[in-house]
This record gives sequence, C-alpha cells and structure tokens, in this order.
Amino acid sequence: MKLRLHIGGERSMKSLCGKMDYICAYSDICSLMKFDINNVSILPITIRENIYMVLVDLQSHKNTKKILKDLNNCYPFPKDNISTKVHEAFGVDSEKILDASLDAIIKGDNYLLGKLMTVSHKIFINKIIPASKALASPKLISVLSDPLVKSFIFGGKGIGSQGDGSIQMTAKDIEAQKKLVEYINQKYNNYNAFPITLLKDKQ
Repeated sequence: MKLRLHIGGERSMKSLCGKMDYICAYSDICSLMKFDINNVSILPITIRENIYMVLVDLQSHKNTKKILKDLNNCYPFPKDNISTKVHEAFGVDSEKILDASLDAIIKGDNYLLGKLMTVSHKIFINKIIPASKALASPKLISVLSDPLVKSFIFGGKGIGSQGDGSIQMTAKDIEAQKKLVEYINQKYNNYNAFPITLLKDKQ
C-alpha cells in the first residue's frame, strides 16, 4: 500500500507552522520526525516500556502568527540579549533536551522524560516568553504549578510554540494518569484533559 502525504496542510491554512502536519499520516505510530528546510525524515520508534502521558486542551486562544512573527524577528542573527536567549533555547538547549528525550522514550523512562519536560518548560519561561508578549501563559503556568497536579506527574510543558494552547505531562504511572485526568476535568471544568499512553513494543 502506498502512503500518500498531503504536505501543504499547515501552509495552505496560512498557519505558517511549517511541516509538522506530515506526521499525521503515520497515525498512532510513535515516530521521530526531523526536518531541515525541505529535507524531512520520519523514523518509527520502538518503546521498551509504556509511557503514561496526559494532554490538556486549555480551551484558550493564542496568536500563533504573532508568536512566530516575534520569534522570527530574532533571526537570522541575534540582535540583543533577548534574541540571543532565543537562539540558545532553540539551538543548543533544544538539541540536548531532544536527544535525551528520545533516549527516555525508547527506554520507556517516564521519570526522565517528565524531568526533561520540566527543564524545557523553564527554558520556555526564561528564554522564549520575553521575546513575545503573545506567549504569556497564565493558564499553562497555573496548571503546572498546581500542587495536586505536581503530585501526579514527573513533569510537563506546553505543546508546539507553547503559550496557553495545550499541555503535555508525564504521569507517574497508569493510576496517576487516571487520577490526573479526573482532577483536571473536575477542577478546571472548562479545560479538556485526556490520557495518551505510548505503548511498549509487543515483540
């Protein structure tokens, strides 16, 4: 069977987010996606142990076009301390976190993946938010700072360009995953939390 990709989805919708929609063609297969200008590679990942995640739609709004415009203004070369921090965040910081996160996912290490998400979240607050007022994230920060939420997870961060869009968190185990979904949907009843489990390879 031939796999056909619609490669212009996000661009045709004027989101300017790039090529992230490519991965949708792979359905529920956990995969590593890399792209550099027009070069795209997608590699399926084998996971050794289940990873228990919770995703939360904050039912809010963020101006992705404004966010990307502000961040793009930091390139191609840093002009000040703020844009220098953006280069660090999306450069050396991101590369280190992504390499370590891939290793954690392959091993099924929920603890390490969660901690790396927390590191990424702190970098987002300290180095990226200052570059765009549109990235102010009171809802995202509030949920991740909730003491009861923190008791169920190893860590969490925003998704995509982050901001008050959605949150991804790594739960401590399947029971914590269930309780976290119930808690968020009850306390933050205008949000939508649901579980996502990356299943270990059956072979």
